[in-house]
Amino acid sequence: MSLRSLATTAGVSVGLISQVERGLTEPSLETMRKIAAALGVPLFSLFGSEEHDVEVIRADSRIEIKSPHGGIRYSRLSPSSGAMELLEGALGPHRRSSPEPHTHPAHECLLVLSGRLTIHVDGASHDLAVGDTCYFDSQHPHFYENKHEEEATFLLAVTPPSF
Repeated sequence: MSLRSLATTAGVSVGLISQVERGLTEPSLETMRKIAAALGVPLFSLFGSEEHDVEVIRADSRIEIKSPHGGIRYSRLSPSSGAMELLEGALGPHRRSSPEPHTHPAHECLLVLSGRLTIHVDGASHDLAVGDTCYFDSQHPHFYENKHEEEATFLLAVTPPSF
């Protein structure tokens, strides 16, 4: 795929794609999602990983991404070559996971570790506290929201991998 074709499909500029490819800029989480969607691959696959029968992910070598607005960050707990992915997420106070609800072909299961989260799926809101879980089909428009004063942390399992 050419830079121009990728940029057009992702809805970003050719210059931005070129700068990302050459390591001159760090793309936002939203831009990375657009690029991954345009390529038809899970987001974390853009970071690469060798496939092994057993793979240990050391805490100090996890792949991390964050929103440019400081709202959400993810740390990958599973290899990017697996059939599912496990992420540790953190969402800052009064923040959303994305500006608009989004969809992707997967299923998600989330466990709140600290704080409180509101999960919005297909226009319905679900308030979660520590220990609560939420499972849904990610093909429905969704986003996470932290309406509170403290950061919320959570585990997120996604299959097939899409982040």
